[in-house]
Amino acid sequence: MPLTVSLPALGEGDNSVPTSGSLSEAAWPVVITTDKPCYDPEIGLRMHIDQPFSAFLSSLCLSVKCSDSRLIINNGQLKIAFHRTLRVPDDGRTHLLPKSFGRFPVQNIAAYRGKIMKTGNESLIDMARKGGVFFLIF
Repeated sequence: MPLTVSLPALGEGDNSVPTSGSLSEAAWPVVITTDKPCYDPEIGLRMHIDQPFSAFLSSLCLSVKCSDSRLIINNGQLKIAFHRTLRVPDDGRTHLLPKSFGRFPVQNIAAYRGKIMKTGNESLIDMARKGGVFFLIF
């Protein structure tokens, strides 16, 4: 008989942190089985009983898109934004978070692949081949 466990998923808000009361509502059930694993939350997550947990997590199928200067993961189950701020002093003391000066615009590298491939810069070409997202800091 397979064992079912749950992985917590973050809430809908930008700064959501799951609390003990919200985990059951936002959890992804994972069936521990002797059958073939499945890494797609839409189909149903299954982990082989002999599989290391870290290997299972690194194989999860996640959909990622860029929208509104954020990474949107699994249709909004997790939203990540990178904010411009002032530098916090590195003086060993605890400081409050600085004010946000807006989000860095997150871009899908696929939209720039053609230009990147023409640069001849091996590091950039490697990034374009791997895919992903980027944002400019300066």
